[in-house]
Amino acid sequence: LLHGFLYQGTSTTQLIIEINGHHDAKGQFIVALFDSREKFEEQKDPAYYLSIDNQGKEGKIRTLVFNSVAAGQYALAIFQDLNMNGELDKNWMGIPKEPYGFSGEGNHKWRPPSFEEAVFTVIEDEKRLKINLVEW
Repeated sequence: LLHGFLYQGTSTTQLIIEINGHHDAKGQFIVALFDSREKFEEQKDPAYYLSIDNQGKEGKIRTLVFNSVAAGQYALAIFQDLNMNGELDKNWMGIPKEPYGFSGEGNHKWRPPSFEEAVFTVIEDEKRLKINLVEW
């Protein structure tokens, strides 16, 4: 398990994220939890943020952990930063060149989900999410 240490939140809820569809042993994972529609749509000012090195890590499923997430509603955005430049690289048409994913149901390959499509609720001691990264 990879653990993230967060600077916000008063509850003891642990958010466990299982990631499928990533490249083994490359780059880093960048994960953001947004607590409002505006922040999610702009992809700015996440309530929680996690960056985890994936260099040398093998396996089809990677598990990331956010500790001490406050109860509330969130939408998650994640990508695998293969070249470790801190941003989701896109081609000239704006299509992502690195694996990415969101919370919520469905394949979000053709457009990002709305906040309502990606939202989930944290209220219990432990919350698990399964995220399938997609690539173009």
